[in-house]
Amino acid sequence: MRRVLTACLAGIASLKARRGRRGGFTLIESLVAFVILTLAMGALMQGLGGGARNESRGDFLLRAARQGRSQLEALGAATPLAAGETSGRYGDGLVWRLVVSPVRSVAAADGNGRTTAFLARLTVRRPGGAPGQDQLTLTTIKLAVAKPRQ
Repeated sequence: MRRVLTACLAGIASLKARRGRRGGFTLIESLVAFVILTLAMGALMQGLGGGARNESRGDFLLRAARQGRSQLEALGAATPLAAGETSGRYGDGLVWRLVVSPVRSVAAADGNGRTTAFLARLTVRRPGGAPGQDQLTLTTIKLAVAKPRQ
């Protein structure tokens, strides 16, 4: 125990002796510390920027999915189901394009009418966004039953 105490006191004495010779930091030490701080801040800012981009993309995908699903669900009920292409803009500025094309048409078993399957593809994108990156495409199949005219 006595040896350990003596070694500690000797170490403290040598630190005090060294500190007496040097009164502060050198220019090189200060520059190295500044470079390390700059690199750490750069990495932190890059991480925060990536998080903000991811949050923005997530917000876009959520809004596009909600509005797109609502529009596809209304197709054939609130809006007519017909082959063709339409486009427009939602209230929040997102741009949409809907392409509806017939896939298959089958006559009813009793010969009274036809059922047609339509493929509906809705693409929602951010105005001014990068093609392919800032867009969401939703696809569904809708059925339309046509009764014969009497």
